[in-house]
Amino acid sequence: MRFQLDGTGELEPAAAEVAEVLRSGDLGASDWAAALGLLVVGVVLGRISRTAVSRSLGRAGAEPFVSQLLSRLLNYLVVVLALFYALTQLGVAVGPLLGGLGLFGVALAFALSTLLENFLAGLFLQVRRPFTAGEEVESGDQRGRIEEVNARSVLLTTPTGELVEIPARTVLDDPIVNLTRLGGRRTDLPVQVGYTTDLDRAVEVIRDAVRAVDGVRVEPPVQALVSSFDDSGITVVARFWHEPSIAQQWAVTDRVARAMHRCLAEHDIEIPFPQRVVHLRDDDG
Repeated sequence: MRFQLDGTGELEPAAAEVAEVLRSGDLGASDWAAALGLLVVGVVLGRISRTAVSRSLGRAGAEPFVSQLLSRLLNYLVVVLALFYALTQLGVAVGPLLGGLGLFGVALAFALSTLLENFLAGLFLQVRRPFTAGEEVESGDQRGRIEEVNARSVLLTTPTGELVEIPARTVLDDPIVNLTRLGGRRTDLPVQVGYTTDLDRAVEVIRDAVRAVDGVRVEPPVQALVSSFDDSGITVVARFWHEPSIAQQWAVTDRVARAMHRCLAEHDIEIPFPQRVVHLRDDDG
């Protein structure tokens, strides 16, 4: 006996037909035993595959969420396949039933499209791991420390102490900047000196001042480079490396700025105010 689809694409009452097949006298003890055996084997194989996949992913360093999810999905898949084979052994045609389940799955996928997109994005982030809990990242207009990556979102704490939940799809669509993974970051701090300044001396003073600041790394070495000729003065950029966290960047930059200002003043090197040169034209003369 086979299940048929009606004109609307839906299954005819499947439960009644399955019940009719199971009540028929055509089934012998061997059929029931074979079906039950297939189902038991499927359950056992599902448990074995679940344990094997979970252990393999654990040894590979996968997140617990990912290993549990994939192992459970594999377990369910094996059990469902065993169930279909068992129904086939009992004379039930499962092809139309699978078609009906497929139609139901498509409708459900459309209804839950946003949830499924975030779920798949969260799964991809768990597998690829562009960041882990405790690292500091920048994504879109959000910046902070990662607290958790779950099945649908990413939780991070901003430097101002706010907990932000970002949909996983949004994080995956935007560029991801991992601020701390490489163990160090460079900051560029510009300062202007007057046009009459001896640039060689100014660069040396700035470089020596930055080197002496607590938190500035010796390697890579500090640089002081002439950057541009601007309206009010000549811009010199101090480049220095430090610990990668956002808090350390702010703290070290503050100490560097104070040290540069102090040393430039001690060596009588001018930091010019904004200024303009205005020429007056006498049209009569």
